[in-house]
Amino acid sequence: MIKKILLTTASFSFLSFSAAHGISAEAKDIIGKAAVDYLKNNPEAFAEIVMAVQAHGQKEQEKKQSEKLDKYKSELFDHSNGTPFLGNPKGTTEMVVFMDPFCGYCRKFEGVLREALSANKDLKIVARDIAFMHEKSLMLVQATVAASKQGKYAEMQSETHKVDPSVTLEDVFKMAKGIGMNVTQFKKDMESKETEALIKNNMDLADGIDLTATPTFVVKGVSKIISGALPLEDLQKLLKREA
Repeated sequence: MIKKILLTTASFSFLSFSAAHGISAEAKDIIGKAAVDYLKNNPEAFAEIVMAVQAHGQKEQEKKQSEKLDKYKSELFDHSNGTPFLGNPKGTTEMVVFMDPFCGYCRKFEGVLREALSANKDLKIVARDIAFMHEKSLMLVQATVAASKQGKYAEMQSETHKVDPSVTLEDVFKMAKGIGMNVTQFKKDMESKETEALIKNNMDLADGIDLTATPTFVVKGVSKIISGALPLEDLQKLLKREA
């Protein structure tokens, strides 16, 4: 396998070299034809080359992710500014999760996170809600952040994950009342500078780690940025550092 990859790669490398160093057109044609003929007669070699390139790309991506995490790891898990969290306040098993209220996969992942919290009493989840998918996402993120100030983050998150894009601000106020909140204070907190700054910080961190999808999460001690609604079994392996 290695021999095939090296032979074919060498052929293409020679063509690039020849272009830069004035190798004759006749020589280029001979080498180019040899490479094409080889791939035609050995199609498995092309697949092997593609796999090798993909593996290299994966390693480069993992390297970049590791560098991003090294740069932002302390900020990602820091919730001293009032960023909501779920689970054990003193938990030593920590993860940070970026979710958008309108994201279908986030809504699915919410249930997985609840199960993970039940199964791991030492787990703390830093919840960084972001406005990523819809023009009304920001309103719902403001609602979850404001609700956290009255200890109702989990309840409001569940409510916002049930609504559709027709939701209005009045609907949000009704949700707040329905889960037993002080609605007057809730309204003030939704519009506060503190809430605005917290959401901006979440968005800045999302940009910093090159977030491209939700849900995206990081488990403390695992040098990976993971996107997607993992099933509980796979999440448990990550939390136990088995993945």
